[in-house]
Amino acid sequence: MMRPARSRVQHGMPSCTRYGCKREECMEARRRASRRNYHAAKTEGPARVSSEEAFQYGHKLMRAGVSALDIAERSGVSPTQVRRLLRGELPGMLRETSDAILGVPMPDEGKPGREDGLVDATGARRRLQALAVQGFSTTVLSVESGVMRLTISDIRAGTQKRIRLSTLRVVVALHEKLWDVDPLDLGVKLSAVSRTKKHAEREGWLPTEAWSDIDDPDCKPALGAPRYVVLTEDAQELMEKQGYTRKAAAERLGVKTDTLNAAMAYYAKAKAVS
Repeated sequence: MMRPARSRVQHGMPSCTRYGCKREECMEARRRASRRNYHAAKTEGPARVSSEEAFQYGHKLMRAGVSALDIAERSGVSPTQVRRLLRGELPGMLRETSDAILGVPMPDEGKPGREDGLVDATGARRRLQALAVQGFSTTVLSVESGVMRLTISDIRAGTQKRIRLSTLRVVVALHEKLWDVDPLDLGVKLSAVSRTKKHAEREGWLPTEAWSDIDDPDCKPALGAPRYVVLTEDAQELMEKQGYTRKAAAERLGVKTDTLNAAMAYYAKAKAVS
């Protein structure tokens, strides 16, 4: 094998022998490395392992708000290698590298990663599309979030496959604020609401309740009862049959008390209209 012109391999390194070097110092380095790998395989398992477990855990970390840069910083693995892993470009990797990534702690619920790295845009795209189904235009969403209208439009259309973690956090908060709100109640013009709804229908976008896990790229949509109906009816069952307080019911259902209050108010309003 010809040694690359910019190779950093030097004499005395085990890998030097890959290029045909027969120096004794290089041959001995290779023998030492072979002995280490042999003993490691006997006592600790193979030196190289499948990257599947680290790949799955890395994506789980990202869905919890930990960016690729966070994973790199906390594991000591280079950002380039972490990104290659997350893109599925590493069929195998060193066992110690896999162990380092698997050792990155899962963040506490509701506490996102520290670095403003790039993350998958799936959750943001689905949330913005769901808000469009309700009739919220990019102009209104820009005003409500402080994010540029063009950015919202690009994310919603799927043009941006990866976005800043800080942008994702803003979109999540925006969706949490508006997912059960009628745009007309905020003073949005009926013509703008109708136009946005028609656009969403043409694009085949789906409402919030279509997603059991809105952030999971592999989640398949399943249309059913609206989220506010499910939350309200589940909460009512907990409160009426099991004696839960509303706050305790919200905690059991994994939502904020304010979110449950809004769902129940929207549910009562829908019942009154029907």
